[in-house]
Amino acid sequence: MSAVSHLLRENPAVDAGDVPVLRIGIALACAVTLCVLLTGAGGASTGDFAAFQRAGAMAAAGDAAGAYDPAAFRAGLEPDGAALSWRNPPHAFLALAPLSSLPDRVAALLWMAAIVASSAAIGALAVGSGSARRRAAGALATALSPAALADALVWQTGPFAALALFIALSAARTRPILAGVLLAMVTMKPHYAFIAPVALAAFGAWRAIAAFALATLGFVAASIACFGLAPWFAYAAAAADVFGGHAGALHRDLLTAQQTAAKLGFGSAAGTAAPIAAIGAGAALAWGAMRARRAGRLPARAAVGLALLGGALAGPSFWVHDWAICMAALIAIASSLRLSQAAQAAGAALWAAPLVALGAATLASSVAVYACLVAATALLARGALCGEAGQAVLDGGAGQAVASNNSRPISMRRISDVPAPIS
Repeated sequence: MSAVSHLLRENPAVDAGDVPVLRIGIALACAVTLCVLLTGAGGASTGDFAAFQRAGAMAAAGDAAGAYDPAAFRAGLEPDGAALSWRNPPHAFLALAPLSSLPDRVAALLWMAAIVASSAAIGALAVGSGSARRRAAGALATALSPAALADALVWQTGPFAALALFIALSAARTRPILAGVLLAMVTMKPHYAFIAPVALAAFGAWRAIAAFALATLGFVAASIACFGLAPWFAYAAAAADVFGGHAGALHRDLLTAQQTAAKLGFGSAAGTAAPIAAIGAGAALAWGAMRARRAGRLPARAAVGLALLGGALAGPSFWVHDWAICMAALIAIASSLRLSQAAQAAGAALWAAPLVALGAATLASSVAVYACLVAATALLARGALCGEAGQAVLDGGAGQAVASNNSRPISMRRISDVPAPIS
């Protein structure tokens, strides 16, 4: 844990009276995650990986359209997968069909290795430029984060999406083709890319938007060439019935405004208004953050982090296993800016929130976790717009903000931009 200690050590640019709340919170949450992993408390199930593997196998066998029939899909699953179904668009088969050609154990091992590697890569990139030790510290912190644990327990794709989104939004101007292709890959689970066009437009990354559109069309065309049109017709037909029914039911680990309103017992009017308000707030945050980045008023990584949080708020589907997006956002923001004690406490709660959701496993705990997301996003956004002078909260010395003797709140115009790993 020495590398994590390096990332989280006391920073000399922070006032002596400051308590490193966020650093302490991250360290404690990572320690809890490590205990869970060492004790095997999470169990040995392959979780949702069975669904990805089954979908790929059906596509490889020429029955991609059948994956959207719940009965046909579940017929090839073990009894503990009876609740699984397939809801992703057909171009996801392009990534999953090759997986079915591998032996089950090899495929599972590669999938889990990809989850761990993606989680670690998020930390290594989000901390920004700096020493190899600092990047290693970031990688270890994110690999041992509660968000990574949530994904590892259910074998989900949150770290893949978080890594792709972070790189794409960071590289939108300098590497627009890479950004567009990565975002097109993210549309294999469409809710992940929900806010990306807003962020790109705010940043004026029109070439990235064009690349995003063309690459998405390319993936769709490739899926039609490989699997035919039938899966797209099946996907469209299933959307209103299966997808609508799924969204209308209460799900313990689904963290959206609509779900939270329903769990609190509000009626259909609130259930309609809540997601509209969340979409508006998330889009406004992503737009404002990326416009501030474009104008030079906000460090690149902080802007990307706020845009990711806006996407988490606005997404029509956001699960506990998607929390890697929040993890990436928090590391990016905290390694770019100096935050108030309140914002640090909110960030620490945001980092640890999956432990509450996984540990309590109730509807009430999911409401609390969503409330944490909203409150932390608000405080972090406020901290970004009215930041304090001095070194970034998680900065080990590289890319620090301009220091001030009085450490009073100042305009972001007086804080130097922090170089992003890809910008």
